[in-house]
Amino acid sequence: MATKLQVMSELAAQATERLTQSVDNWKSFLDSAAWLYKYPFHEQVLIYAQRPDAKVCAPIELWNSRFKRWINRGAKGIALIDDSGKMPALRYVFDVSDTNTRYDIPFQLWQIKPKYEAQIIEKLQNHFGETGTEDIELSTALLGIAINAVSDNYRDYYAELLKVVDNSALADMSEDEISSTFMLQLMISVGHTVLVRLGIDPATIFHGNEYDIVMLFDSPDTIAQLGTATSDISEMILRQIEHTVRSIERQERGTFANVEPVLQNEGRNSERSDENGTQLQAERGLSDSRYRDGRTAGGDDRQIRQDAESVSQSPSERNVQRSAASEQADGASVGDRQDGAGTGRTDDGADGTDRESEREAESGEPDALGSADEQHSAESRGDGIERSDPRITAQGSLFPTLEEQIQHIEEAEAQKLTAFSVSQADIDSELCRHGSGFSQGKFRIHAFYQEEPTAEDAIKFLKKEYGIGGHSHTYLDGSNGFVDHDSKGIHFSNRHYRDKRTIPWKNIERRLRELIALDRYLTEKEKAYLPTYEQEQVERRLQQAEETVAREALRAAAAAMDETRKSAEYRFSLGDEVQLGAQTYTILGYDDETVMLSNPKYPLLYEDMPREVFERRLRESEANDHLIQVEMPKETEGSPYQYAVGDTVYLDAAVIRTLQNIEAEHRLATPEEQEILSHYVGWGGCADAFDETKENWRAEYAELKGLLTEEEYESARSSTLNAYYTSPTVIKAIYKCIEDMGFTTGNVLEPACGVGNFFIFGLIRAIGMILLAFGIVQVGLSLKSHDPSQRANGFLTLAGGIIITFAKEILGLITG
Repeated sequence: MATKLQVMSELAAQATERLTQSVDNWKSFLDSAAWLYKYPFHEQVLIYAQRPDAKVCAPIELWNSRFKRWINRGAKGIALIDDSGKMPALRYVFDVSDTNTRYDIPFQLWQIKPKYEAQIIEKLQNHFGETGTEDIELSTALLGIAINAVSDNYRDYYAELLKVVDNSALADMSEDEISSTFMLQLMISVGHTVLVRLGIDPATIFHGNEYDIVMLFDSPDTIAQLGTATSDISEMILRQIEHTVRSIERQERGTFANVEPVLQNEGRNSERSDENGTQLQAERGLSDSRYRDGRTAGGDDRQIRQDAESVSQSPSERNVQRSAASEQADGASVGDRQDGAGTGRTDDGADGTDRESEREAESGEPDALGSADEQHSAESRGDGIERSDPRITAQGSLFPTLEEQIQHIEEAEAQKLTAFSVSQADIDSELCRHGSGFSQGKFRIHAFYQEEPTAEDAIKFLKKEYGIGGHSHTYLDGSNGFVDHDSKGIHFSNRHYRDKRTIPWKNIERRLRELIALDRYLTEKEKAYLPTYEQEQVERRLQQAEETVAREALRAAAAAMDETRKSAEYRFSLGDEVQLGAQTYTILGYDDETVMLSNPKYPLLYEDMPREVFERRLRESEANDHLIQVEMPKETEGSPYQYAVGDTVYLDAAVIRTLQNIEAEHRLATPEEQEILSHYVGWGGCADAFDETKENWRAEYAELKGLLTEEEYESARSSTLNAYYTSPTVIKAIYKCIEDMGFTTGNVLEPACGVGNFFIFGLIRAIGMILLAFGIVQVGLSLKSHDPSQRANGFLTLAGGIIITFAKEILGLITG
């Protein structure tokens, strides 16, 4: 019989798969996740699968100790999979609807009021950037905030998405199409989630068909990436709104005394700090809280461990694993934030209840889901099997009885708080183990201090590097608590946030400087990796420099093309398609005054446009660049191929300009451009064009120097020694001769024939040289043998070789 852990794993896989089977499924899930925004995606899926109407969830201990509420008899726990320990196990949470108090006091959820909206919008814009409009409605402002937050933070999730698209409908799309699709759906999903939590109907913004593209994320891995990104970014926005609402409420009460502590463990957030205004955190986004398919940022697999009750290996297991940021890798002190938005985030999904670090031990019996020990009931005693979980009561029930809960609540109310202190060893452990909490944060801090910064500069750097965030923390004495950081410093709190000690940044900066100077900051493993990290940073900077140069080159080429369009002549014909504004038209006719245009969508309709207006609008779109007429050198009389040697420089220059335009625009040559490129004849006979001392070649020399790079110029100049110029007259005569001999079509191999204009002449010259050699041999043999007929044949062969070899000069004399 399958264990409950196996059943829950399969339930998570099935629930994840159903999310994108229809748009309504995805919207329904987002409606649920909006209230569970402090849970990671994989746990939101499990809660949605079991209790889609859940609003506030927390473990039984938290309801008892912090909120003084007990779990009703018969309430069914919501099972979640916890793989943060050595073995995966189930833990249970309960919705607020399953709880009660002695005086039946309702649980208050935070909510916004109309009078709060202006302050909320201002705070959000300070953190996530201006939305570009003023005096706007809250729903519109929230959509703008969602767009800003997604734009700032989607890149890491997109990089992970690209790794898993193969088995989804996204596989047939280009990376640019995947990026735009992912970003658009992420904006819609985040916007939907935030609006629902604030009590605003998403239909006021979205009309329905915007959600359709979610169907493309039709594999477990791709929907997990979309879901994780949606969950992380939505949490970041909603936490800021919650913080603002509670701050306003405290101001209205006029006191900060006796205020319910609110968990601000924003470990996976990368928001703008109050000090930095609208400046983003050094492009860290949400760091490594993204779903990584069970792998840490370093790439090590961290699959759910197998034991007697573990889940069998299957692809669907990935849906129930924690994100990399919520995992705590054994012995790891570098890399991803292991205690970020997972182990330290809250279980309520909405209103600040803490996530407990404990987890429910999996039962030793393979009970099916829904068995008696899963129910909270005084009559539920299980089967009497001994269990090791200290929270299981003496009677054997998985959860404490109602009476035991009430007793625990009374004891918690009567308990006196003890003094709270943090040792230097705890502070050092936090600094050296977690760093800033972001991927490779310790290496960035270590590298920064190698430059011997001033204390003021170091404090600014640390505030930016740490940002706003936090995680759960186990102190050296074994007690549990939290560590948070903001613009004021690093805050150490006990388990229920009842006591807090703040270490200001000036003290943190001083201690970090000491730890690094004493060589105690990096572990031995990190020191071994340090050269690799430094090399990666050098390569990264070089790559960024190259990308910057490439962008500047493209920008310059685009600017040059813009200038070209201003004065370029456009050549168009009947039937050509042109882009005017956002519409494509077909040219039906034109004269000096008017151009007749047809819309391909409505071929029976046409419109007349003044030619002056038509030509002006042609210049407004780069889609019409293929119609730009490239200037060619003036042709001599007769054949278009009849150019003098000096003209060859200008002809080849026109070819070079065409090629440069094609390469700058990253496209193939148009038929007209192919015709231009086919005229390239090389630099044979043009050595003087590369000699700056030749007065009569000064114009050609300047032309080439301006067109070619130094490397290209040297290559072209060197080719004058082994390239030969053949006049068009000779070429035409040779082609005519070959045609008269019967060769009209066929394949000829000549590896160095350039564009192929003159390869036949080279072939004929080779034949002539062979005949010359053969004739000389025959004459020599005839003289030795005294054979008159052989001597005559030898002279004839020799004469033929001479004629063919010097055909160019002979034909030149014949044709004048």
